[in-house]
Amino acid sequence: MPTKSSLSLLIFIGLNLVAFGQSMNSSEILHELQKLKKVGSVLFVAAHPDDENTTLLSYLAQEEKLDTAYLSLTRGGGGQNLIGPELNQELGLIRANELLQARKIDGAIQLFTRARDFGYSKNPEDTLENWEEDEVLGDVVYAVRQFKPDVIITRFNPAAGPTHGHHTVSAQLALKAFNLAADPHAFTEQLSELETHQAKRILWNGFGQRRRAGGGPPLASSEDEPHEVVSLEVGLYNPYLGTSYTELSARSRSMHKSQGFGRVGQRGSQFERMVLLAGEPSEGDFLKGVETTWRRYSGSSRLDSLFESAIVDFDAAAPWKSVRALLEIDGLLEKLPVDRQIRSKRSSLQKLIAACMGLHLQARVPQADLTPGEPVKLDVEFINRSPIQARVVNLGANLFDSSRWPEEISLTLREDLDKELDSNVVEFVSLNVNLPIDSPLTRPYWLEDEARVGIYSLRNRRLLELESIPPSLSVSAVIEIQGRPVTLNVPVVQVISDPVKGEVHEQVVIRPEITLSPENSILLFENSQAKEIEVLVQSNVD
Repeated sequence: MPTKSSLSLLIFIGLNLVAFGQSMNSSEILHELQKLKKVGSVLFVAAHPDDENTTLLSYLAQEEKLDTAYLSLTRGGGGQNLIGPELNQELGLIRANELLQARKIDGAIQLFTRARDFGYSKNPEDTLENWEEDEVLGDVVYAVRQFKPDVIITRFNPAAGPTHGHHTVSAQLALKAFNLAADPHAFTEQLSELETHQAKRILWNGFGQRRRAGGGPPLASSEDEPHEVVSLEVGLYNPYLGTSYTELSARSRSMHKSQGFGRVGQRGSQFERMVLLAGEPSEGDFLKGVETTWRRYSGSSRLDSLFESAIVDFDAAAPWKSVRALLEIDGLLEKLPVDRQIRSKRSSLQKLIAACMGLHLQARVPQADLTPGEPVKLDVEFINRSPIQARVVNLGANLFDSSRWPEEISLTLREDLDKELDSNVVEFVSLNVNLPIDSPLTRPYWLEDEARVGIYSLRNRRLLELESIPPSLSVSAVIEIQGRPVTLNVPVVQVISDPVKGEVHEQVVIRPEITLSPENSILLFENSQAKEIEVLVQSNVD
């Protein structure tokens, strides 16, 4: 179960954020538009936070413009901590947050399994025993079926060698999942929610370090080189981002602060190499046979040309001029069969439409700390910084509940709104909500129930789809833009004027009315005998 310290740590590291729609400039909008034009996805698999190849992730997400995810089997609670005393589950919170900060930089998506980092493992057999192999394998299969990657890439060699057992097993499970995800007789309980999926191929990226199988000495000659090798030039410069992928990688890698992984950016040509483990031959092209245009979806014949026209016609000085074309694209996407990638593309497109309009949406509360049963007034601010016609048609407040996700608890919904958003005029709408007496408390969803030695317990399997902890309290607004509805979601925050940091946003935290904590941080019990201890009692109610 989560401790008071883990909740405090969660609040400290995870619940500060930037307001919606304030950070995307015209160069970034155009770059994101180019990414929307391309379809296709890659899943990178390794064992821990900091195992990922941030150079390759940056290249795949920003240059190849593919949906790119890093599946870290663990959250890193078994490691060491350079920046503080936190270990175990508290360190896992820190390292998971470091992964999320890294993904904000390199542009990839972050996923996890239920596997626990139980410390150093000498061999794969020890790891598989503690991880309850079928449980974690099922999670990897779930990730493949849900994310539907065209290509899977492992960081480590599936062949056992002189390395951490977690590392080897991460590759072994990825290789098994490559086949099992397509098997309708494997993990059949998942098929009520997901479909089977067969990726084109699975590659080992660790070969790029030019080491023998098993992690031995460097390859001696070209005779040792496998036939199926893919080489990618990842040192390219991206003018839209104003940086190269190797520089971007260093910034991303430097987010792993607890592990002392700060890096200096490198410039110039650099190659990543991968070797085929299974699947269709690549012939030197890791995307060979993968359809990366919208032609992969039936009924989408116009999308490629519409995206191309929107890119060519984009006006950096007046991005709002692209809104009509983007709304037309959104209408076509709405008609396509729904899958993860189309949902993701539509969500990104609607955010892009808002960014083109300079549309700002923020939901505020006077105090971020709330308790179940408490009445709350939300002030929702809108501003449309464009000449595009827009109006708010409905507004609702929702609670996150891990047992129900992706469904949420609806607290209130105003469907009677008809508020025009005139150009550059701030508008406010108030929502009065009462938090249910049984409101879910803010806590890491993987720590809600007792964990086993090697695996966390989740109340809901679909939580495996989450990148981060959703906000406890959020607001959803439907805004009609030139007659077409666009849905935007934002966390509810307290806006603070900090004398050092300036404007700080703290996300809502739902606490119990009373919390208890030992007065002494270290307690000694002898022979399992109970004894009285002194505790500090704190009221969270004003």
